[in-house]
Amino acid sequence: MRMAQNRYQAKAALLQHHKHLHARKSPTRAAVPQNMTPMKHRQQCYKDMIKAASHGTGKSGSQDTNSAYLYSGTARHADSYRRSQKETDDLALAHAKYIVDRRTQKDAAQVLALFSSAADSDTVDSIAARMESVLGGDLSDPELAEYAGQFREWLAHSSFSTERPIYGYCEAFVLFVARLIKSRHRRDADWRLVLPGECNDFKPIDSNSNRQPDMCFQLDAIDSNVGTRNIQRYIDTFAIAEAKRLDTRAEGDKALAQLVDNSTNIYLAQLDRRFLWGLTVCASSVYAALMIHDKVLVSPAMDIRKAEGRKQFISLLVYWSMCTQERLGYDPTIRRCEPGELQSMTGDSVQDEMDSIAYEIDCYDDKECQWHTYVSVRTIAGASRCMGRHTRTIIARRKHEAGASAISTPAGASVDAQEVVIKDAWARTSTDADKDDTRNEIELLRIVRNTFAWDESMVYSKLEAGGTVQLKRDGVYVDDTTAAVLDMLGSDAREQLDIPYRVHRRIATSPVGHDIKTVKNEEELIIVLAEAMHCHNRILNECGILHRDISTGNILVVRSDSAPSGVHGLLIDLDSAIQTDANLKAPAERSGTPVFMSIANVEDLTEDRTALDDWESLLYVICWLATFGIKSDDRLVDAQTKRRPIHLWSEGDMDDIANHKRTHMDSSDNFETNITDKFQSKYKLLKNLALDIYWELFQHKFCPGAIFDPNPSPEISTRRRPRASRPREDPLVKRSQHVEEIVNNLMDALEDIRKEAEQSIRNKDTAASLKQ
Repeated sequence: MRMAQNRYQAKAALLQHHKHLHARKSPTRAAVPQNMTPMKHRQQCYKDMIKAASHGTGKSGSQDTNSAYLYSGTARHADSYRRSQKETDDLALAHAKYIVDRRTQKDAAQVLALFSSAADSDTVDSIAARMESVLGGDLSDPELAEYAGQFREWLAHSSFSTERPIYGYCEAFVLFVARLIKSRHRRDADWRLVLPGECNDFKPIDSNSNRQPDMCFQLDAIDSNVGTRNIQRYIDTFAIAEAKRLDTRAEGDKALAQLVDNSTNIYLAQLDRRFLWGLTVCASSVYAALMIHDKVLVSPAMDIRKAEGRKQFISLLVYWSMCTQERLGYDPTIRRCEPGELQSMTGDSVQDEMDSIAYEIDCYDDKECQWHTYVSVRTIAGASRCMGRHTRTIIARRKHEAGASAISTPAGASVDAQEVVIKDAWARTSTDADKDDTRNEIELLRIVRNTFAWDESMVYSKLEAGGTVQLKRDGVYVDDTTAAVLDMLGSDAREQLDIPYRVHRRIATSPVGHDIKTVKNEEELIIVLAEAMHCHNRILNECGILHRDISTGNILVVRSDSAPSGVHGLLIDLDSAIQTDANLKAPAERSGTPVFMSIANVEDLTEDRTALDDWESLLYVICWLATFGIKSDDRLVDAQTKRRPIHLWSEGDMDDIANHKRTHMDSSDNFETNITDKFQSKYKLLKNLALDIYWELFQHKFCPGAIFDPNPSPEISTRRRPRASRPREDPLVKRSQHVEEIVNNLMDALEDIRKEAEQSIRNKDTAASLKQ
């Protein structure tokens, strides 16, 4: 009999002996109102959570943080539920409303001062004078006179019955300014035109939602014809404008939420955006919005009915036309290639329209003080949120240029055949340069690379190049940080606006892995998980680094002919990783992906984190995949899974999730009834693996269960309820005293199941060859 089976049978016998000590009633799902479907009920629960956060209410003092944290995990795993597009869009809009309520600075005088003072004053004065002249009846220039009627209509109304006329008024204003900017252009000036799209209230073809932006603007060469543009994609859009028929606070907030929601698609489509501009137009008032990583800054109203307001709007358009690309929000270290340049350099055919647009990406290695330039091949993940880290993941190849700097783009450039993964993100950190940053992913990757440099058997995420993104300012390179973004608003803008400090980092690693859902069967999945956790164990023990974010997105598949089973597991993403102390423990801090977080992380307990938290996350990963399907072809639709208790791991706030997980993990009966019995029936090995890991983590002989009662009621007799049935000390805290023993048992259990998986693959291969 196999070792894994022996271990499981022994534990089953122990369970029967002590079953009365850990029995607990199985949990029930929250009641769904009769007039509401389960899907709508989940959606309403989320909206209620956002509303509670917005008003500072909730079960815990950090409800605001919990709600925002939960949103990221909920959105990340939307595919697990097969949500409808409408439900996904509604969740995104709810988050945009949360940003408007909690992360927006209105009447930000710094924004108005920026374009009012930085725009060329002579040009602004000249255009403003011409506009006043046209409004006064000067129709001598027929090209400008055609806009006079629309101007007068806009000025005559403080409200409208519908927002649609505003599209034409705003379009006429922008085109009027563009014509005069073009007429004043000097040959030595690097100016551009800001032009409106000819389509309004439409869905771009590369949209990630069914939302329809009201107006889109595009940047074009200064010598282009002035007129509307056929803007069909977010990838060609500079900025969005949202219009409302009334200039009220409620309507303004709606417009701003729609702007934030739709602008996310620009971040997603364009790899070279550091921050975004946008407009809201409420009746005759125009507001400029500057969207950066942790704040939306909205200018005071520019009232088009007043000459001063018209001049301010002109100043904004002149500023956009004349300022540097960097001040428009573009990243100078990422440059869009000419159409067809990717195929000419790589020789690859392009399947996806989005990947037909290649970028040159500069990656500075701050250890070697050397530039590396890569050419993007395809985008794995864009920045999917308007705020936060803006993490982008790109597959790229290194570019070689004979006798040229990394910044130039000479003809005949070539690229490596080997692909790397480029990760670009804005990490929150300390502003104190002398303080050791234990969360610096680049430094952690260097430690791992140096430790395993000569170990060819180790499959890990190897750092090829990495450092803080460098911007060239007045001939000197400076770090790209929040301060670099906000310096255009003034030296003390970050402190005045209370904006967290972020550092822009870019990393190139190899090898390139594939999504975990690309495994062919459960045997491959087990091998991938085993190798990933083997890597996790070595990185922890030999490098002193705890990963802290084991999830479906951070374990990849690497296919290799040299691998006995054809696959390797690759553990990636040290974003949440941290260096441990001598006892391999890390300070208590909530980290990870909510649905896969350990209970200690969900509850944000004060005890140090250990390897057992990551192993607990692995258990949740296994349960998640075995329930919803391990590969794309096996994914179940919402109707097939909506009643399964595992849904409770991603519903409600953090307190709710923690309570559900503790209940499910408290006894073997609960775990099997609510979780493993709901696995897809074909996953036999995964079920055995989940049970093995569960037993080691939650039924250890010194700290069984997951529920405790620190203050038992005195009226309950110990003869009626044995003390062991409700420990007075948290079992999850107590198990930290046995970390080494439990981890060794977990590694043994995982290795046993892995051997079974490898033997199963060999048996299948033998059977297939005999059939041939």
